[in-house]
Amino acid sequence: MKTTKADFEYFKKCCQKWIDFWGLYQFNFEYFHEDRDETVPARASYESYHSSQGINIYLSTDWEVSITKEKIDLCAFHEITELLLVPLRAKAFYSFAHQEIEHDTHEIIRRLENCVFKRLK
Repeated sequence: MKTTKADFEYFKKCCQKWIDFWGLYQFNFEYFHEDRDETVPARASYESYHSSQGINIYLSTDWEVSITKEKIDLCAFHEITELLLVPLRAKAFYSFAHQEIEHDTHEIIRRLENCVFKRLK
């Protein structure tokens, strides 16, 4: 399935909702409607530039599932919520525990998806 321009606009709106919810105003956000990395399929992703507080947020154009507003909002929640852990992940990137921290980060995000997102959407 292909995401549309309307999907992208809705995604940006949802991202802003979660930015406001978490108070993540220290970042400078830019949005892109493209596949960031074709080797790792993801519905959405981000890349951060820790020193400049820049964040690029991507909504993938190709999805392996049907596209709904709820799934778009969940992707926005996931990516924005993951930014809460950017400082920790930046410090851990050079440590021996990098893979474990990556795993634990997504475990925390999934827990928040299952409790926070479902209650607040």
